[in-house]
Amino acid sequence: MWFHAKLSCGGGPYRQFTNTLRNEDSAYRIVVIVVWVEPAGGFPYLRSMSYRVSFLVLVITLLFFGGTGPAKVDGFVATFGNWHVQTYKEGSGKVCLIWSQPEKSEGNYTRRGGVYAYVTQRPAKKRLNEISISMGYPLKKGSKLRVLIGKAGFEMFSSADMGWSHSKDDTKLVKAMRAGSVMTVRGVSRRGTKTKDTFSLKGFTKAYLVMNRSCKISKKRR
Repeated sequence: MWFHAKLSCGGGPYRQFTNTLRNEDSAYRIVVIVVWVEPAGGFPYLRSMSYRVSFLVLVITLLFFGGTGPAKVDGFVATFGNWHVQTYKEGSGKVCLIWSQPEKSEGNYTRRGGVYAYVTQRPAKKRLNEISISMGYPLKKGSKLRVLIGKAGFEMFSSADMGWSHSKDDTKLVKAMRAGSVMTVRGVSRRGTKTKDTFSLKGFTKAYLVMNRSCKISKKRR
C-alpha cells in the first residue's frame, strides 16, 4: 500500500507544539508536527475509505541560542514564579538547574542575544550552587558583572558572553537570592556598551528547593 502525506502551513490539517529546554550553554526548541495521512494508490477497495490515520511524522530540534556541543536535555520539571527547573545528563552524571530571564533590560544597543540567569547543581562532580549569567553579547575582556540584591553586592568574573560567580560567593549569593525580591546585573560589552538587567526573584526559593530534590541534594550539602 502506498501512502501520501498532506501538510498544510496555513490552517491545514496539522498541529504544532513547542517547548523550550535549556542548559547553561544553549536552548533547544522542540517542534512536534502531527500530520494526517490518507490512503492512495491502486487498491480499488481502499478508494471509498473515508477514515484518516494520524501519526507522528517529524520531530525537529532547532538550536536557537549560542553554545557549542550542548549536553542532552532530559526535560522540564516545573515553573515557580519567574524561575524554571530542569535537568539534563552530562556524561554519566545528572545536572539540575534553575533559570530565568530579566523582566527589564536597559542599554544603548540595537541587537542583543537572550539574557539568562542560572543556578546549577552538579553533584556528580561535587560542584554545587554555581551561578552564571548569559549576557547576550561578548563581554569586555577583563570586565566584571556587578550584581545587586537589596543591599548585598557581588562581582562575577567574565568569559566570552558569560559571567560566573566566584566559588567563595556561591552560597552567599544563593542566600541573597532566596531572601531578595529583585536582582540587578550590570555589564559592559566588548564595544563598551553598558547594560542593566533586572530579574524578579519571585519563585526562586521554591524552584531552588525542587531543583535540589531533583538531584537528591541534602541540606548538609548545600
